[in-house]
Amino acid sequence: MTEKQIHTVVVDDDKHYLFLHEFLIKKSNLCQDPVSLISGELAKDYLKKNYQTDQQFLIFLDIYMPNLDGWAVLDFIESSFKTLNIKVILVSSSVNKDDKAKSKEYASVIDYVEKPLLMSHLKDLQKQLF
Repeated sequence: MTEKQIHTVVVDDDKHYLFLHEFLIKKSNLCQDPVSLISGELAKDYLKKNYQTDQQFLIFLDIYMPNLDGWAVLDFIESSFKTLNIKVILVSSSVNKDDKAKSKEYASVIDYVEKPLLMSHLKDLQKQLF
């Protein structure tokens, strides 16, 4: 897992969820230094500055955030980058079936998880990715 560097990014406007999800990602050994960002704008800026085609990115992305929401971040990702090396897990408090259906329209989205992110989900994700 650590042999292949994966840039792990957590994006959520709720500081409590941001802290919890970062803690769980570290505890699961998925990544020891995830980047935590509190807005869609910061996520967009981070990708503009750090994206490289030879590196993998794993993004845990909240959908409903002020100003630039998760859908807008996904639109940016899919229109700006090769999505083969960007994997997105949508982590949302929304239980709306339309949101889950919409998430399937994005090539970069590999899962949709209702908050909070759980350790069991991260363990399953590790098996899926590695």
